[in-house]
Amino acid sequence: MVLILDEIDALQGSSMISIFRQLRDGHNARHEGRPFPSSVVLCGLRDVPDYKVTSGGNRDWSNPAGPFTIITESLCLGDFTTDQIAELYDQHTQATGQEFTKDAVERVFELTQGQPWLVNALAYEIIFEMG
Repeated sequence: MVLILDEIDALQGSSMISIFRQLRDGHNARHEGRPFPSSVVLCGLRDVPDYKVTSGGNRDWSNPAGPFTIITESLCLGDFTTDQIAELYDQHTQATGQEFTKDAVERVFELTQGQPWLVNALAYEIIFEMG
């Protein structure tokens, strides 16, 4: 099982600390036979170590009692290029037949600068709200 927590960065203060501690405690209890997901994915706008910085600490995660002593990899999705937006939108075209012109793709890049959430949100607006 994989646990995916989207918009984890919406948590603040004691709520944020509580979920991190619960994740750490659940992970540490696996050796006692307690069930825990094989992977946990935390999705948000910030990298996990940045949570500690924004909550008043520093980026040093060497504290063994810290909630993310078990982190193995952190991935950051960069901004899309115009070609990547065209490729993404082409996947929609292949699935539905609804085309995006080259001018539309270039305008999307101009408006969003390739920020992934904005690229997808604008496509949703075009497809479902504007028809």
